[in-house]
Amino acid sequence: MIIGLVLLGIVAVLIFFGIAARFFQKIGLPSWIAFILVLALVIGAVVPSIRIGNYFSMTVSGFLLPILITIILFALIGGRKSIATKRNFEGLRAVFAVIAVAGVAVATRLLMMPTSFSSVITSSVIIGLVGGVAAYIVGMSRLATLTGAVGGIMLGDVIVNLVQRYAMGRDYLAFGASGVFDSIILASVVGILVLSAISALRRAQMKKYVRRHSLSFESGEDQHITEYEHFYKVEKDKNEITKEEEEKFREYFD
Repeated sequence: MIIGLVLLGIVAVLIFFGIAARFFQKIGLPSWIAFILVLALVIGAVVPSIRIGNYFSMTVSGFLLPILITIILFALIGGRKSIATKRNFEGLRAVFAVIAVAGVAVATRLLMMPTSFSSVITSSVIIGLVGGVAAYIVGMSRLATLTGAVGGIMLGDVIVNLVQRYAMGRDYLAFGASGVFDSIILASVVGILVLSAISALRRAQMKKYVRRHSLSFESGEDQHITEYEHFYKVEKDKNEITKEEEEKFREYFD
């Protein structure tokens, strides 16, 4: 829980001072709603588990709120009208990201079987790190990455509970426990950091490419005008970027 609360505190500060406003603007979520969701996660982390009878419990921050956030993220994906979103099947990639991250969570939890405090922390960190990278690799966009991280770990926890209850003889279900909250927050942060780092590298490569071709043009200014016109026409036809491609680049890599 400590890992998740520290990361959420940093995110809340970034949102409050407007530093993260551009990111939330890109995914279509107003900053004030994002701040409310972060605040709800922080409050939910200190709320006791909700118990129903002796055999079922669930947490607010590790189960109920992740379900709500996953629904909101899928709704945002469904409401996007851009060409880039439709052509790149963002909704489908978000679904596959959820499945991939759930696989990471299930495999880690069943192999490590967190029973002590140290093993819970270890499994949470592993799921958060590997799940965040997996969410980006499959999702590739901001929304799909976040959806995969949040929804995937929550789904993985549900599957692990069902396996332990009906295949391994455990007599209760505890959704959202065993470090799920920490894993969700860590995976979300890692996924977005990886996406941002790769986007920055792509932007740097694009600028380098443009600068190199600009220098090539300047060095050839003394060419005959007809030769230049021929060269320009060929290069323009070969490198022309359509509005759809430009929109795709800005949406995913800007």
